[in-house]
Order: sequence, then structure tokens, then C-alpha cells
Amino acid sequence: MTACSLGDESASPPPHGSSCSVAEPPRCVSLETHDFSAPYECGAQHSDQDRTPPTWYGHQLLLGDGVLTAYYRNAIVEWDLTTRKPTRLLGAAHTAPGAFTRTPSHTVAATTDGRLAVHDQNGCLTGYLTGHPVSPHKTGTESLCALPDGRVASTGQDGWVCVWDVANLRPTGRLQLPVGGPSSGLHWSATRHQLVVTATQGRDIFFLDPDPLVVHSAHSGLPFINEAWLPLPDGQFAACGSGNGIDGLLLLDSNLDFHRVTFANYDRLRAAESGAFALTSKDATLLFDGDVVREPPTRELQNDPPDFALAPDGGTAYVLRRTEPILEVDLSTGETHEFATPGE
Repeated sequence: MTACSLGDESASPPPHGSSCSVAEPPRCVSLETHDFSAPYECGAQHSDQDRTPPTWYGHQLLLGDGVLTAYYRNAIVEWDLTTRKPTRLLGAAHTAPGAFTRTPSHTVAATTDGRLAVHDQNGCLTGYLTGHPVSPHKTGTESLCALPDGRVASTGQDGWVCVWDVANLRPTGRLQLPVGGPSSGLHWSATRHQLVVTATQGRDIFFLDPDPLVVHSAHSGLPFINEAWLPLPDGQFAACGSGNGIDGLLLLDSNLDFHRVTFANYDRLRAAESGAFALTSKDATLLFDGDVVREPPTRELQNDPPDFALAPDGGTAYVLRRTEPILEVDLSTGETHEFATPGE
């Protein structure tokens, strides 16, 4: 088996190191039938059961058209942004609290036994992106990203990038980054129409054409950053310096020259469709909207959230809070509202 490959391994034994057998999840799941009180049932390889709190909301939050999606208690859950109530389940049991993404027709999520499961919009399992009982990336999937045409790209700790036709459960392209080792982020650039992969803690950025999947260009010698270079609507890329040499907000212009905008250190950066973006750390939150730079009247983003997202206009933040309900925050007034907890 090679990275990103498909194979018929249905007769293979459970992953080495399992403390019990890994039962297949139900083919279809729903809010009405999912047991939100059940803990992990199996200590499978790569399982987080021994260290994940029972009400953990995972590491990632996605905004869609009027909906919000996040992990909760062994499943991928969708909430309505207006009612703040869960509407449906999009991932079955054994979903890991790690990487997932959505296309208009499918949800792709990493599982606790190291695979990538594909579910349709009714919550029914359609298959896996590998038949082998480990990740399509041999040492684990790091990032998932939906492409505009409905395909999904993935990166792993093995340095491979794969593009998947999720409807037909097959890879359409794969390559290994020249630098080797894990990537630290994967995004789609709407202005470049390319995949953007951050590697070596931000020192290298790769621009990949998806058809066929090839490295179009690369840029090296950049500063160390905390997460990944984030594409902005104006074609620039933004990141927070890691403090290993350069702190503050860093911008890459169209020529891929970087500029230091702020000197204070920040941990996370998220952008809105409008071009506004927010920087957070345990000490401060800073909002950028065109030429306007301000601090919001709230400290909710300063509690080291695993993730947060901005509404399209940049006026509202949705905050993932580990074991507490997801929080909606008005960035003008500071008013907050909690999302309903699934299963309650």
C-alpha cells in the first residue's frame, strides 16, 4: 500500500495495539438514534478515549450556509445558526475529534481507527477513502480541505498530499512535498484557484494545481508561524508569528514578500469572507476590518479556544470552548448566546 492508495483489506485484522475489536459504526445515524451519553467503547489504535473529556467539542469548527458544524461525543453535528439548535448528524460512531470537512454532498471525517469515513447528507456511511485499516496517510491525517468542485484534499504526517473523489471513494491525485515531514495546514485559495500547503512550521509554502495535482510554485525562507498561512479574499496570506524569531501579525503580499504588521504576539487568526479578520491570544483580541483596527468589548476569544470562526461580515464570532457549549459572540456589543447541547 502506498500513501493515498485504495486497497481491498476487508479481511485484515484490527489495527495493532487494539485492546478490543473495532465494530463497524451503524450505516446511518441521526440525532434521534445516536447515544450521546455513551463513551468510547474501544481502545483502538489512535483512539483518544483515555484523554478526551466526555463532553469534548473537538478541535475544529466550520461555518456553512446558515449552519455550523463541529465534533461532539463521537459524531459530527450540524447546528442551525438562527435557532442555535442541532439539526442533524453527519458522522457516525468512532469519529475522531480531529480533522473533518464538508462538501455540498458529503462529510469526510477521520475516525478513531485511523481511516477517513465518507457520509452523505443524510448521515449515512457511504464508505472509506481507503480500504486499509490505517489512514490513507500512513501516519495519520493532519488536514482536510474541500475543493469547489466537491472533491476533498488531505495532508498527513508523512508529507503526502492527496486529492479525493469522495463520491466514488477514489484518489484523483497524490504527491509528496519536496521538504518531507508533516504539513501544518491546508487551504484552498479562491484567488489563485490552487491548494495552499504550509510546511516546516511556516518556513515553506507550496501552491498546488489540482488538475493534475502538481506543485505549481513554492516559496521558502519565511518566518516560523503558529498555524498555517491563511488565504485572504484580497489575495494576500496572513499568519501569526510563532515568536521563534518574529512575533506579531505577518502578511504575505502577491509577490510573497512578508510584512510585519503588529509586534504583539498572537496565537490564532481567522478571516471572514468580507476580508475582516481577528487575532487572538490569552491576553488580547484584535479585529482588522479594512483600515479599522479595534479591540472587541469581550474577552471570550481570549480563553484559548481550540477554534473559532467569523460570520461572513466579520461582525459575529462562533467560539469552540472545549467542554462547554459553542458560543456566539457579537463583536460590536459583546453579547453572547450559547448553542444547544446535542442530546439534551
